[in-house]
Amino acid sequence: MTQRDPVWDVVKFLMMLWVVWGHVYSTGMTLMDSAWEPFVSNLKIAVNMPVFFMVSGYLSRRSLSEGGWGKILARSLSLFWPPFAFGVVFAVFIAFSEGWNLRLLAYPLERALVGGWFILTLASLYFASALAFKLAKTERSRWILLILWYLVMIVAPTFKVKQAMHMWPYFTFGLMVMPRWRLDKNAPLSLAFGALLVCTALFEGDTVSNGMNFWCVSSYWQDIVRDGHSIFCFFARSALGLTGSIFVLWLVGWALSRFKWVSSLAVFGTTTLGIYVLHEWVFGHLSVLPCFPLPSAWRMGVAVVSFFAFHFFVWGIRKNTIINFVFFGDEGKVASFADRILARFHH
Repeated sequence: MTQRDPVWDVVKFLMMLWVVWGHVYSTGMTLMDSAWEPFVSNLKIAVNMPVFFMVSGYLSRRSLSEGGWGKILARSLSLFWPPFAFGVVFAVFIAFSEGWNLRLLAYPLERALVGGWFILTLASLYFASALAFKLAKTERSRWILLILWYLVMIVAPTFKVKQAMHMWPYFTFGLMVMPRWRLDKNAPLSLAFGALLVCTALFEGDTVSNGMNFWCVSSYWQDIVRDGHSIFCFFARSALGLTGSIFVLWLVGWALSRFKWVSSLAVFGTTTLGIYVLHEWVFGHLSVLPCFPLPSAWRMGVAVVSFFAFHFFVWGIRKNTIINFVFFGDEGKVASFADRILARFHH
């Protein structure tokens, strides 16, 4: 696959739409449940975040292989810039609506570093992979360093490292395996993975209590190895995320090869970072409002409308050079500046 094959952006669009749907649900905007709710929820838990991290790993390959430390540092910083920039705006909004206080000064930084687990996890995996790529020049030695990093995360007890631990297999698979994986040549295997995904989602019941939900897995390695069931769930969770993500990527690739119009959806996958940040801020404030009496079937409608509203808002920001710099920075200029600073230290 080429570096920017539309399959990656179409997948990002679909998965971010699913993220927005999930958070519409969590804000309490419905009073009715559907018989299919556990199945859809299981599917979301199984592949939503794993696909994101697998795609992120794949798209990071070029910058990690060819970019210098300046570019790597700039890419890491670019992940934190939008949460902080939008956080400043929301801090001002909160100040006008709820009153000024000193805590607002730390509010944007707190939300960027503590609230955005996805960004913090992605940045940590990207930077750890950068160390592996810069310290080792062969694929085998890189694999060794990445596995050692994984073992360190398993032993470490903190919540944020826990999320990196669970997302490591997907990011690393995308980074190290997907560049050589021909989805179009592995249709039977991908279909088998899809059957496994569907069967698991149908029969596993409630993901909150069945041990397959990475949010509910303990962060301590002693708990992971305490019994056979815990060990099984730990590795089965990663296996399901990997196989399910491969199926989703294959399915989107298959749709692109059969229906050319699907490629037009790729444009909606180019603003997912901004949508992720925006929807967290907005829905985070919606969650304090009274429950909206919306039927279950309306959830996806609310999610779709919200997603496209966020997309066009971010797209509008991107069209204006000054506003785009305020909210998203300039990765190229930051990389050049970092390279000059690093060059001085080197000499």
